[in-house]
Amino acid sequence: MAWNAIRPLCLCVLARASGPCGRAEAPVASTTAMATVGPATDAWIMAIVPTTDLACAKAFYGDTLDLVDANAPTPSPQVIYRCGGGSLLEVYERSTAGRAPHTRVVGSKRMRAAVDQLRNRGVRLEEYNLPEVKTEDGISSTGDLREAWFRDPDGNILRIHSHVET
Repeated sequence: MAWNAIRPLCLCVLARASGPCGRAEAPVASTTAMATVGPATDAWIMAIVPTTDLACAKAFYGDTLDLVDANAPTPSPQVIYRCGGGSLLEVYERSTAGRAPHTRVVGSKRMRAAVDQLRNRGVRLEEYNLPEVKTEDGISSTGDLREAWFRDPDGNILRIHSHVET
C-alpha cells in the first residue's frame, strides 16, 4: 500500500488535560484548522512545532511521515512543510521542545491504514487506559470518532483522527 493514508493532512490544535505526575495525560477538545473568519471566508492555519534538533526533526517529518518541504525561505533554523487543504507545518529549532501542553493533529480518512503505516515506519503509538480515553491496538473509538496518538523525536504529541461514515 502506498504511503498516503496520513498524507492528506488536516491540522488543528488539541488541548491536553494535565494528569498527575507520572500518569498519562488525557487528550480533550479540539479546534479545527479551517476556521470561518467573517461571512464565508476560509482561513488556513499553520501549525508550529518546536524541535531541539532540526536534522532529526527533518528526518522524522520528511522521511518518516513523508511530508513535503515547501522550500520556503526562512529567517532562522526551521523548515516549512506543505500539508493538505493548503495548510502548512512549521518546524523550528530552539533550546527546549516537547513540553507544550497541546497536541498537533493529522486527519486521515483511513485510520487503520495510517496507524499500520506509522508502525511499519517505526513510530510507536501511545496507549491510554483512562476513564475518558481508552485505546485498543493504538486507536481510541468514541462514537464515530477514531483517534491515535504518537510522539515526534522531541516528545511533541501528534494525533491522527477520522470520523467513521454512518
